[in-house]
Amino acid sequence: MNDITDLLIAVVVFSLPALGIGYLLSRHTGVGVWEPVGVLAVVAVIFCILGLPMAAIPALAMIGLTAGLAVLIIMFLYFCLAALFSRRCNAVLVKVEVPEGKQSAFAYYELDGKVVPAIFGGIRKEVADRRGFVPGKECRVRYSRFRDAVFDRRAVRISICGLMTGVAGALMIVLPFMFMEYLP
Repeated sequence: MNDITDLLIAVVVFSLPALGIGYLLSRHTGVGVWEPVGVLAVVAVIFCILGLPMAAIPALAMIGLTAGLAVLIIMFLYFCLAALFSRRCNAVLVKVEVPEGKQSAFAYYELDGKVVPAIFGGIRKEVADRRGFVPGKECRVRYSRFRDAVFDRRAVRISICGLMTGVAGALMIVLPFMFMEYLP
């Protein structure tokens, strides 16, 4: 009876955050709203069958979140280093358009006679003019010949903000564990 009660409490307590995650995933991916809740219920049943404590579910969630943040940090650190070691040059903005198979617009720059895309898309065409994406405008960019793309000011900002977000998130997870012995 105690195991079933623990199982029900764990499913109810952890289903609300899982439902929130499901809602966010359903808006941006093909995942349904209730799928994370189902995964959580299956994990809770497996924990109950194996006799593991329900307190291990949040610990495993923290480990998964930390691993995801580590991947985020590595990815944006790569982009920051690629921007740092790219060649600085002047380029002319040619167009802002949505490539085939993509959902958001990319900025295309003319650099040394060839048209090169920006490394990050995500520009909404209706606000591109207000944000300074005017065709014919000369810009300072960083050209990455390995990626055959340019880092415009927006791409550099995205890389730096992504790196800082990953580091801040990792610190918010790691620091409480480092100073846990000093807590009352």
